[in-house]
Amino acid sequence: MNNTIIGTLLVCFLASLVLFAIGAYIIRAVLNIPGIMRLQKAQVRLLQEMAKSQGVDNKTVQTIISETQWETLN
Repeated sequence: MNNTIIGTLLVCFLASLVLFAIGAYIIRAVLNIPGIMRLQKAQVRLLQEMAKSQGVDNKTVQTIISETQWETLN
């Protein structure tokens, strides 16, 4: 009888640890959205500079960037 109670408590404890870890991971991912956006902005700037260094004019670069942003929203 005592072994089943201890086993049940152990299972509940382990399940709560797993749920806590999953919740912490989700919260961390949600709160890291600004960091992801900063990384994306830096990547776009790098791509713009690479395109300009290859001789692509600024208007074409801006057109491509704006079209790409709309495609990712759809």
